[in-house]
Amino acid sequence: MKKLLFLVPVLALSLASCKKDYTCDCSHQIKTSGGPYPTDTIIKYSYTITKNTHRVAYNHCSHTYWTSTENGVTETDDLNCSLKK
Repeated sequence: MKKLLFLVPVLALSLASCKKDYTCDCSHQIKTSGGPYPTDTIIKYSYTITKNTHRVAYNHCSHTYWTSTENGVTETDDLNCSLKK
């Protein structure tokens, strides 16, 4: 009986979803080259993802990178984010 009383709360906690608040810290770097005014801009910001599971928060706080060239001007966009509790 004592084992059953111990297992019921442990089982209930393991089945509950752990929704928490997470902070997404980002560094957004934009570079242009090849044109008359090359630039290198870094923007830092953070935002809060409230009451979500870690998986959902991780998917919202991601890293993206792309490069495009048009009329001899190349633009590189690098968004690097990290998730914190």
